[in-house]
Amino acid sequence: MRKIIKGKAYDTDKAELVASGSHVHELSDAWWSLYRTSVGAWFEVAAGHDGVMEFQPFTDGEARCWLERHANHLVERYFGEAPEASALVPKETETKSSEPEYPPQAAKNPTELVTLKPTLWGMSIDLKELWRRFCAWRENRK
Repeated sequence: MRKIIKGKAYDTDKAELVASGSHVHELSDAWWSLYRTSVGAWFEVAAGHDGVMEFQPFTDGEARCWLERHANHLVERYFGEAPEASALVPKETETKSSEPEYPPQAAKNPTELVTLKPTLWGMSIDLKELWRRFCAWRENRK
């Protein structure tokens, strides 16, 4: 099967089939497959319960997440060795980190905002700092 999406060709006959799976139910024909082109682009071909097929281009991050969920044993083959997991470090010996603090600690000053650092695609956002910058920008505009 060949499909052109945003000017790029995705061809299941020429690409490497990395992994596939299906819905385990007698009333479902759903299935999905992850492919990698000869130049390293990832895409998924999936068919829903109704049999309608879709081609979906993936970024490297999306392909990695897909493999972690559906074919975990292949992650390191395509993305290199993963670092070993480590235990959490106690607060006293902890070095400053970009990782968010869970659960958020109450501010020492009651008028201070609680620091929340939600993550979006692996990047954390410091809402307190964002608020301070917005207030400074608003003051400079006056």
